[in-house]
Amino acid sequence: MAGGGNLPISLIQILKENTIPFSVIGLKDHYEPDLLRTVASDQWAEFRIGAVGKILKFINQNQISHLVFAGHVKRPSLAELRPDTQAMKILLKTGAMAMGDDQLLSAIARYLEDQKGLKIISATDILTLADDRLHSIKTKCQPDKGAWEDIKKGALILTSLSAHDIGQSVIVQQGIVLGIEAIEGTDALILRSGKLARKGQGGVLVKLQKEQQSQKFDVPTIGPDTIENASDAGLVGIAIDKRGMIVLQPEKVVSRADTLGLFLVEIAPASQET
Repeated sequence: MAGGGNLPISLIQILKENTIPFSVIGLKDHYEPDLLRTVASDQWAEFRIGAVGKILKFINQNQISHLVFAGHVKRPSLAELRPDTQAMKILLKTGAMAMGDDQLLSAIARYLEDQKGLKIISATDILTLADDRLHSIKTKCQPDKGAWEDIKKGALILTSLSAHDIGQSVIVQQGIVLGIEAIEGTDALILRSGKLARKGQGGVLVKLQKEQQSQKFDVPTIGPDTIENASDAGLVGIAIDKRGMIVLQPEKVVSRADTLGLFLVEIAPASQET
């Protein structure tokens, strides 16, 4: 089930390389148009998020037993959702519209598993087939004392906000918070914060998992585009969660970071230890 970003495309490429059969459900107004060029016409269908009945019909017709949620989705309002009968049943049964994003996805997943017999698996289960994660990050550039102070502050902020299901990322420059990720996503946060940058040493992007975050949904992800965007915004580096992150095209990520002079380090929540 594909939302925005490059993660769904990466998963499709890995599945093809490993000759694993699959189908794609593109969530209308969320998934990337380039996704369709990577999939045969009989392997995909597009549905709006609220058309749960049609989505379940597609799942049954294609004998789908496992479902992977991949890519970011901007949470719609109830009016935008336009839930069909099946979607309304889920919303009423779980109280999902009153929940945060992660809680909403978890509620939907529990419904699909308990009521429809689908098994929800994590994108990381597929990515491990290509070892598409970084276990040891080694960029040429490393944070100086000032950058570590910004990283530490960012980690403290995200750890304290985690229980409120707000966002995964924050940008801090010289002790000043330039922006906290909300519904717009990391790339938009970087762009917005770049316009607010102060003179002097650039800021840092800190990206951590939320408290009790399910590995089945919205696992924190970076890729080459994140590095490019961070450099364009004048950032000096990125700190990511050592407990688990998806790093798309890891060799390219490290190469671009080295070329652009950015650091990339792993940290624990509310810690400045690599």
